[in-house]
Amino acid sequence: MTQRWITILTLIVIVAAAGGCAGTYWGGSATVQGSTSDDYAYADAGADYIYDALAPYGAWAEVEPYGWVWCPLDVSPGWRPYTVGYWTYTDWGWMWMADDPWGPLPYHYGRWAFDVSIGWLWVPGDVWAPAWVAWRYGDGWVGWAPLPPDETWRVGVGFAYSSSEFDDRIDRYSWCFVPTRDFTSARISGRLAPPSRNITLISVTQDVTTYAVMDGRPAERGLRPEMLERDLGRPIPKYRVEETRSPRAGRGVTRRGQTIEVFRPPVEPASNSDDRLRVPPPERVRTRPTREMVERQARERPRFEDRMREERAQLARAHEQELQDPPKGVSRDELRRRHEAEMRAQDERERRGREALQKRSERVRQWMEQRRARGQEEEKSQERRRGRNRSPESN
Repeated sequence: MTQRWITILTLIVIVAAAGGCAGTYWGGSATVQGSTSDDYAYADAGADYIYDALAPYGAWAEVEPYGWVWCPLDVSPGWRPYTVGYWTYTDWGWMWMADDPWGPLPYHYGRWAFDVSIGWLWVPGDVWAPAWVAWRYGDGWVGWAPLPPDETWRVGVGFAYSSSEFDDRIDRYSWCFVPTRDFTSARISGRLAPPSRNITLISVTQDVTTYAVMDGRPAERGLRPEMLERDLGRPIPKYRVEETRSPRAGRGVTRRGQTIEVFRPPVEPASNSDDRLRVPPPERVRTRPTREMVERQARERPRFEDRMREERAQLARAHEQELQDPPKGVSRDELRRRHEAEMRAQDERERRGREALQKRSERVRQWMEQRRARGQEEEKSQERRRGRNRSPESN
């Protein structure tokens, strides 16, 4: 561990010790006895923690129109946010318990977006929520999708847009749907419907997205547990979210009985009108993909094609099952039209995925070339400095 991080972590421990026992985790800030401030954002040290924690798994780069974003480069072909992990109900609503190698930070702060020039990217934010997603429910299905980057949260106020606008603002392939009976599964990634089915599932479900302002901060209140309990035939346990002082929890989830411990990077009072992280990433993490990440891009295309063949087979099985046991109230002609639309959607998903894969590979190579050029320039600068330092001796 570098001296810089030793210093930062020492300060965190000192501050935590001065505040007494860790308080309950209240959205964007920790409520410690005697604290009355309402608006919090990352301090520089907190932003550094985010940037350094995610850098080994992707690249930080400027991508228009979002500004500085993080692009995960170690994800599987066809990956989507909020798919590697599971859902748990808490006092702050449904919370995403991430199993991705980089941990839960990008799921509790900021927003995700799909860009055809690079694929999925994360736009940093500075307000904590159990998950930043929209919800759909009905006809035996539960669906969720990452909220778009311009869906900002005004501290103490709420969203800039109403949830009724989400249908038009969220890309249909961003939605994840599972049968209601599988929603609480610890292996939810294996229960997801093919994204090409979203064109149908969006039409048979209703938007139930609701975020309440609780103590000035976001809490999910749309997908109520009693709605699912009727379908599941059993009660859904509720967990309490509490803050922990240990940064290790930022890379995973710690559950103790009915309590979930969450680490929040250090914060300080701020006056931002939305939840975008304004501190730019330090130079040391900007567009620094490793050679392994670059080489991985070359292996992605065949893996992507395998994934798409698997999705097509899954889609065909779903269609065959529906033909044998049609949904109630759906005629054969309507079912045929649905299946044809889903197959066209699969074609579009594959085309878009191949395009993003190609452009991302090109951009990652450019980043690597930029990194190599910077390294060569730094070596030349060091050599020039060494030459200047030696010149007095030679005289």
